[in-house]
Amino acid sequence: MQKLLLFIICLFIFSCNTFNEDKTDEFQKEITFLNTKSDSLTIKDILLLYKKGDFSIPIGTNVFHNLENLENTWLHFNTKNINEDHFLSIWSTYLKTSQIYIADKDSLVTLENHQRYLPLNKRNTHYRLPTWKIEKKHSNTDIFIKLNDSDRYTTSLKFLFLNQNDFLKLSQTDSYFTMAIIIFLVILALIIIILFATQKRNVMLWYAGYIFFVITDYMVFKGIWDNEILFSNAFLFENLKSIAQASCVFFASMFFSKFYPFDKKTKIYAQLFKIIAITSLFVILVFAFNFFINNPVFELYWLWIILRVCVLFIIITHLVLIIKKVLPTYLGIAFLLSTVFSLIHFNMEPSVNVGLQGAVIIENFFYMVTVLETVLVTFYIINEIVKEKMLAVKLRQENLELRNNFQNTLLKSQHQERNKLVGNVHDTFGGYLEALKLRLLQKNENTPEKVQEILDAFYKDYRYLLNSLYAPKVNSENFVENLIDFCEKLNNLSESKISHQFILENSELSQEKCLHLYRIISELVTNAIKHAKASEIKIDIKQNNLNEIILQVKDNGIGFETDSIKQKGFGLNSIKQRVEQIGAAINIDSNSLGTNIKITILKNE
Repeated sequence: MQKLLLFIICLFIFSCNTFNEDKTDEFQKEITFLNTKSDSLTIKDILLLYKKGDFSIPIGTNVFHNLENLENTWLHFNTKNINEDHFLSIWSTYLKTSQIYIADKDSLVTLENHQRYLPLNKRNTHYRLPTWKIEKKHSNTDIFIKLNDSDRYTTSLKFLFLNQNDFLKLSQTDSYFTMAIIIFLVILALIIIILFATQKRNVMLWYAGYIFFVITDYMVFKGIWDNEILFSNAFLFENLKSIAQASCVFFASMFFSKFYPFDKKTKIYAQLFKIIAITSLFVILVFAFNFFINNPVFELYWLWIILRVCVLFIIITHLVLIIKKVLPTYLGIAFLLSTVFSLIHFNMEPSVNVGLQGAVIIENFFYMVTVLETVLVTFYIINEIVKEKMLAVKLRQENLELRNNFQNTLLKSQHQERNKLVGNVHDTFGGYLEALKLRLLQKNENTPEKVQEILDAFYKDYRYLLNSLYAPKVNSENFVENLIDFCEKLNNLSESKISHQFILENSELSQEKCLHLYRIISELVTNAIKHAKASEIKIDIKQNNLNEIILQVKDNGIGFETDSIKQKGFGLNSIKQRVEQIGAAINIDSNSLGTNIKITILKNE
């Protein structure tokens, strides 16, 4: 892609130095119009009028002339001592008809008539512009040009009279520009189609369609069709360029509406692109209707106005999206350049004083800017696809990392819970089993009563342990109910008195937070009974005005040193981990008179 851009730049520089002695503007000054216009005049009538001096209107320095609704136009110039063969060309791709007559003292030569509906392969020079060869033997002769372009609004009447060497340079330079632009666009279209095939994204076909119709528009503009398909149908020949431009607007708008990364705030601009696409589709349907009723020439003025308004809205929308940082700045510059140069292209009136290299550049410059725009859009497409792929890879890596972390955390939690369960079982039931073993080995009359006493205590602690470790399926609706049930069961099983006050209204706690809070309360109550030897435990849950839920657990146990939690308090460490997981804050106040633990939780997720 970079090499092709470099090629176009080199071609541009080369074209500026191709014609060292460009005298086309001097030749143009020699051409004059016949003072009258009539379809009934013959070449003999023209020769008589010339002798009377009726060719007295200079063609002037303007390139474009209005010949609409006019009869045949006649022009004249003299070859003035040409010493080699020359080629006479009219820089007008769509010229309806033109005829050359060469008159000298003894003869009158009529050259081949140029007609608009004539493909390249049937023209005498096979060149896209109307061209005739003027041999050197016709030096100092009068050349009369009859042309008609009465069905077009303006006609380009830039005449070229070049020797064979300069004519070849002109045709080669013109061909190089044309080939470079078409090849470049074809390569971009192939890139887009490859992206469609590899990425399976149908939106790429919209942009491929846009490039296809840009190529079609350019080929029609240059008049380089080499077959009779276009020229055999008057409607297509007259209107294919307009149809291609309307199709460009349609395909481009559909692509913009579906590919750009719109969010909720900018979604309206996607709808605007779709409205533009529908409008351009309406224009295409108008052309289709006229095609079926066989109306080759119809009023295009309002259709052109509609298309230009659509293009204007496309540019404005792109600038807005750039300001809103939906699109990169370089896209705005590309579309702005293409719009500015399209306006210049359609509205400028070049002078015949512009040399050959300047004329070639002016004719192709809009499409060169269009190529630049297409390159930048293609770069944007590729860049967005690469960014999506990189983001997908990053998300997969993060997902894998999160999954591994989750598995490691789960395994660690399972290991800790197993160790805790083993410790609880050992501490609770180990002593009972040893006492039971000793009593069974001792054979005296009090053995049955002691065994029954040990079994009752064993069963009581067994039930207590089950209730402490059990975690029901809690949520915001049954959270308080399960807490009350838990407190009542422990009150029945232990000698400690557990009081509670739960005030939760319109709770928005998630199931995860409810489960963690339940396990935290279970841990705290278990610690207070088993380790702090508390006779009274109070549990309070309430809401404050700061959208927070406050959990407070107080006991009158022996307390502990808060600095030694990490070394001795596995249960409290587990509580702190649960507090961190739900994004809460914990405050511990413990002394020999008891312990007060306060946990603050955000109510909303």
